[in-house]
Amino acid sequence: MHYHRSYAAQAGRGFPSTFPAAGKIALIAAHVLLLVLPVFAAVLIPNLLSARQTATQAGEQAAARRLYLQVVTDQVDGRLSATCPQVTLPEGVEVTRCAVDIGDPEEPVLNVTFGSGHRLRLP
Repeated sequence: MHYHRSYAAQAGRGFPSTFPAAGKIALIAAHVLLLVLPVFAAVLIPNLLSARQTATQAGEQAAARRLYLQVVTDQVDGRLSATCPQVTLPEGVEVTRCAVDIGDPEEPVLNVTFGSGHRLRLP
């Protein structure tokens, strides 16, 4: 990486550089990109994936809370059933399995499985 010194030594002896200045700059820029970009990729990609997973889990928790709120509302109204209530879910959230355990009518339990495979049990 001591091209500058090599070219300066050649120029001092009367041998002009045959490599153009733009080529020198491009060579240095290419080395910087090859060294810096992998480091950024190694740091940023896991962080972005982690942020996506966190956002997905937050959406799933919001959906489960919304479903459980409807279960409790049905309990208060005297319409409690073992089937999952119909509610509008946040965008991108898919419920693959949902059941209400009404073994204790005073405290129903909601079991939800999402498309991501994540399971929640409320309360």
